[in-house]
Amino acid sequence: MVCFSHSGMGFFKCCLAWTFVVLACVFASSSPDIPNNEDTKPLWNATWTDKLKRKLLTHYDKFSRPAQHTNATVVKMVLTFRHFELDELKSVLTVYGWMRMAWTDEKLKWNQTEWGGLHELHLADHEIWQPDIILYNSASGSSIDHYGNSHCVVFPTGEVIWVPPAQFLVFCDLDLRLWPYDTQTCHLTLGSWTYDGDQVDLQLDGHTDGFEMELWNSNSEWQVEDVKGNRAEQYYSCCTEPYVDVTYNITLRRRSPAYSAIVITPAAAIVLMTLAGFWLPPNAGEKILLNGCTAIIICLFLLYFSQKLPAMAGHTPLVGTIS
Repeated sequence: MVCFSHSGMGFFKCCLAWTFVVLACVFASSSPDIPNNEDTKPLWNATWTDKLKRKLLTHYDKFSRPAQHTNATVVKMVLTFRHFELDELKSVLTVYGWMRMAWTDEKLKWNQTEWGGLHELHLADHEIWQPDIILYNSASGSSIDHYGNSHCVVFPTGEVIWVPPAQFLVFCDLDLRLWPYDTQTCHLTLGSWTYDGDQVDLQLDGHTDGFEMELWNSNSEWQVEDVKGNRAEQYYSCCTEPYVDVTYNITLRRRSPAYSAIVITPAAAIVLMTLAGFWLPPNAGEKILLNGCTAIIICLFLLYFSQKLPAMAGHTPLVGTIS
């Protein structure tokens, strides 16, 4: 490019363009060579695990169910309960535990003798297909992510075991009439979100009835009275295929030693103070003072209930009604 313009502005633009060209050539010549990924080799020798993982996961589609469409994928479930928290104001039960799910992946089979005797393979949960087991009666709003991140264990037969930590929030119909000596029953209903029973068949583990309590936190406010797991097939008018769900019926009894001191003792004191007001002579000055103190204590007592318990018609605690 040669600048033939006689005008000052044209000559300036031409020089500016030449400057950009020269700078581009300088940066291009000084930039380091980018190595070709195809020529790079790892600095370590591939293990049997590396080779097997590369073979199994190459062209693996984690969004495709690993079975023929005519065959159902059987998922065996075991829920290990660890801790319960009940929010009376929101009528929501929070369940903490582990969810054990086991199924067979036809795409993840191998012969041990051909792969150095490798008897298991650990894969990240996002690398392979997983059943979309969701809590149907969830109280967590738009979030349906019940499970934490954990690895899956795969065996040569194609069996996959996944045991993620789980947290479920479920609505409960609370009956607080006997509070704080109440017993509550809540239900967790789990099922596949997109697959029917002919595609994903949920089964309760026969050895544990679908749940375990060995790791239960015994220091919880609630004592587990009973847990039952039931499998059911639901049919809807839209479809001919069954939809399988698993329901855990949980019965909890409140442990109330602390509530006896906080609630029952003041309630008994209110009753005695009210009776004492009738026992005093009508013209006694202490009677007005005693009745005034009783009214203040009752107001504080009811204020405590309003902050602790929901205002539900037909479920008012008897201890609050008596006071």
